[in-house]
Amino acid sequence: MVLWMSELKLPKRYEYIVSVLSRVERRRIPLKSGLEDIFSEESVDWRVRSTVTAHVLGILRNFRLIDQAINLTLKKGSIHMFKPELKNILRVAVYDIHIRRAVPAKTATMVAVNLAKKMLGDSIARLVNALLRQIENFEIEKVLEREDKAEVLALKYSHPTWFVRYIIELLGEEEAIKLLSTNNSPAPVWLRVNTLKTERDRLIKVLEREGTKVTLDSDLPDVLKVIESRKPPVRLSSFSKGLFYIQDKASVLAGHVLNPKPGELIVDVCAAPGGKTSHIAQLMENEGKIIAIDISRLRIRALKNNMKRLGVKIVETKVMDARKIPEKLKVEADRVIVDPSCSSTGNFRSRPEVRLWIKKKDVKRFAKLQWEILNAAAEIVKEGGTLMYSTCSLTLEENEHLIKRFLDEKNTFKITKAEPFIGNPGFSDLTDTQRLFPHIHDTEGFFIAKLIKMG
Repeated sequence: MVLWMSELKLPKRYEYIVSVLSRVERRRIPLKSGLEDIFSEESVDWRVRSTVTAHVLGILRNFRLIDQAINLTLKKGSIHMFKPELKNILRVAVYDIHIRRAVPAKTATMVAVNLAKKMLGDSIARLVNALLRQIENFEIEKVLEREDKAEVLALKYSHPTWFVRYIIELLGEEEAIKLLSTNNSPAPVWLRVNTLKTERDRLIKVLEREGTKVTLDSDLPDVLKVIESRKPPVRLSSFSKGLFYIQDKASVLAGHVLNPKPGELIVDVCAAPGGKTSHIAQLMENEGKIIAIDISRLRIRALKNNMKRLGVKIVETKVMDARKIPEKLKVEADRVIVDPSCSSTGNFRSRPEVRLWIKKKDVKRFAKLQWEILNAAAEIVKEGGTLMYSTCSLTLEENEHLIKRFLDEKNTFKITKAEPFIGNPGFSDLTDTQRLFPHIHDTEGFFIAKLIKMG
């Protein structure tokens, strides 16, 4: 009874968890957006939000293992025949029973049944109760009893099987396992110092007063890594004042590789929400002009808000399909950065929700879009200018293969070393491109290629 009283707050928290997971899965939106949607509907303390976020991330990092345990319990069919809310009520319970193990199995079942009754009705609640009573005594290790090694790893680490096979072929089994394991650990929080408003050492002192400990990065001078924080960095006063931007180290590296200069004209393609845009502006010391392009009016609005908070004054925004740049943007740019939509296979650590829906066929679809955008962007680079291409994907099709094809077909461009060079050399003999990996560099999986337009 004492235990149950201590768990009285769980159902409401679990309602948030199920709602977030269901919204993300149904709409295929980023987890961050799903959380914003749910918590904007009512006032929720940031501590509750942090707890919900951690719980959701744990489920997403184990969803294939969980789903298969449920499938083995069902008499026929699979979890995928259920609507998202039912799927996620079951996932939450199985996660608590067999992986998190923070409450007794019977308590987890009781919470799930009550939640099902509230959200889906009595008949579904009875189904949930019947399934979970069987799963309470299930040996989850049985899920991994199969001969196909790639499928075992895919289930164990909850990655798409096609991706596991792909990454084993690309990196070898030993490195692939390290990558998969790292993807299931909490992603680091990297901060980029906004030198338009402060200096690195001054920011470190401000952060310390706010209860946030950081460490210097040995590669990039404007990057800090969060070691400990009483509050999420986004809740800090220094964040609201625009003293820093939360940005992965690999993404910050892209700005340094572009190497923009004060007074130049820069075009940032697929720019929103503006992490690279604002970094480029600070490297330019707020002198010159940046044209930031994105197809989404909503994302451009977010970019404008970020520029205002960060004190960036040299950005002109355009809502535009990047494939139509040559006909709609009559400029000759000193530097153009193309960071297009991709399969996000390099983001499986920070965005495990992508694993729910990304398919092998999506890689081909994204590569086609990236090719069209890169070719369009190349048209506005002036002679002697720079064209930089980056993605947060690990596939060859979206990276080296695309760049090799571009160089073969565009003899006016040549590749140059992507410096500062802190990653691994690219594949397919493109050693001047660089890749960063979660298990090696503690960043997102990232690719950068730097090209020069010859006269």
